[in-house]
Amino acid sequence: MSNIFEFRLPDLSEKTSEVILVALSKKEGERIEKDETIVEVMTDKASLEIASPVAGIIKKNLRKEGDIIFCGEILALIIQEEK
Repeated sequence: MSNIFEFRLPDLSEKTSEVILVALSKKEGERIEKDETIVEVMTDKASLEIASPVAGIIKKNLRKEGDIIFCGEILALIIQEEK
């Protein structure tokens, strides 16, 4: 049995509401491990790597590099395998 996890851009700080998606670390169909970098984003002050909170297979990347993304938006769907 599997479960679809919606990976959302987390709140980064009170002053940051949007970022630019610099890089996607995984393509659709690739495996991601918990705590592995899933995206790199750029705020107005710094570049940040954001880790996946779950392990699984990337089902769909919903955004592309260069997109402006707001905190809370879904970036990817991850098929999370249940044990």
